[in-house]
Amino acid sequence: MTGPNAAGIERTLQRFANCYESNNPAGSAVKIVAGVTNDAVADPQAAVTRNHGEAWGDLILRMNNWAASRNIEGQVSFNGGLDAEHSFQDDVDKVKAWVDGYVAENGNRNLFFYGDAEGCPSDKYPNWSCTWSANDIIDISWSRGEVTPFPQIYDEEPDTANPPTSMNAQRWQRLSKRSYDNGTSRTNFAGGLSQYLACQDVGAGGVEEEPCDAEARIAALNAKYEAMPPLSDPEAIYERNLEYERGFSQVNCGEAANGANAVELTPEDHEWNVGPLGIGPAPEVALPGYRPVNQWTGMIDGRPVIVASVTPEGERRQGGVLVQEVDRIRFIPSPRAVGPLAITSAHGQTLVLVGPEGDRFTFDVTERSFV
Repeated sequence: MTGPNAAGIERTLQRFANCYESNNPAGSAVKIVAGVTNDAVADPQAAVTRNHGEAWGDLILRMNNWAASRNIEGQVSFNGGLDAEHSFQDDVDKVKAWVDGYVAENGNRNLFFYGDAEGCPSDKYPNWSCTWSANDIIDISWSRGEVTPFPQIYDEEPDTANPPTSMNAQRWQRLSKRSYDNGTSRTNFAGGLSQYLACQDVGAGGVEEEPCDAEARIAALNAKYEAMPPLSDPEAIYERNLEYERGFSQVNCGEAANGANAVELTPEDHEWNVGPLGIGPAPEVALPGYRPVNQWTGMIDGRPVIVASVTPEGERRQGGVLVQEVDRIRFIPSPRAVGPLAITSAHGQTLVLVGPEGDRFTFDVTERSFV
């Protein structure tokens, strides 16, 4: 996945993985599910498309490669997730296209479906009809490809019900039987999405959904930054991201088995966009306001530095480099405006850039300046 939010998603996943790996009980492992919704009600621009599904599959692939590069793949793995609901958006064909895109890009990593079965029959309401067709729900949650159902089964019956029942669970039991009758086998549920054990308090509407303290703090932090006006200047975007990270690092991500506090973030936690060292293709992460050509990646004093050759949007002649570091980002124009530059060679921490008509420039990464 690319775009202005892709880097933030990767950083969030990596932070969680780092916290878990540093504080988990010996021998335990976690499967982190990074999910999306088809919620076009809250977000009219929701990108429920095949292309977005492919991008999300690629994101999950990159995250597992990152875990392997840190030798923690035995403790941490990543999978995609999908919360598709009729009340969010009624076009199930868009959901099917998204699933197809994900499976095509990353079929070896299961997609966990944790949507609902709105309106489907249950023991209490046997004559109801699913808002999406029952076969469509089976299709997107199980039979379409490498998809594993992990459905919402929030208990909608009072605690006094005798015998204890869950209308949502009954809906999925009937869908599983229908799948078997259709010849696509019974569904292999990986579990059920329930919030009962998450907190001690009971929320409204008979659904156990009162957020725990850490969850509430994260939600408040996200709401604060989502309410901010969008930015176009990359340096301002970077500063805002750093401010968000500082706030996130203050959220207690759980106590270790021995009672120790979660570890603080280190520069290694910021290596979200550091790929292979040396000269490589244009950066995957979108750089608002700039058109990238290619980039050089290296380590300066033990910290990652990316020098991307870019041209500002609207400028046809002024090339330069965008220097990205853990704590800042800045554009440095070339001494002469000769058009887009390409990084052609690196000699230690000195880069050679060449313009379209052969003009050559030298950039000293240590000094962060053209020489």
